[in-house]
Amino acid sequence: MLVIGDNRFSKISVCLEAAPAFLLPADAAAAIVARQVTVIAICGSKSANEAALSTIDRRCSGGVSFSTRSLSKGAAGHFRAAGE
Repeated sequence: MLVIGDNRFSKISVCLEAAPAFLLPADAAAAIVARQVTVIAICGSKSANEAALSTIDRRCSGGVSFSTRSLSKGAAGHFRAAGE
């Protein structure tokens, strides 16, 4: 799906760039993303605890941050990915 222009990447920076096209102010978009990353971190840690993952399993999976590191490239000025 094209998000903005010819850009199809599923990156947070692309979503933030596209926010004004959806009548969403940049600061509101950044706040939504930051909240989502926080919830992912909290729920991911809780899920890992409930699954009784060992330290090695947590390291191998990259913890929660595996899902947010690649997505957050280009958005460093807005927030830091969970676990960084």
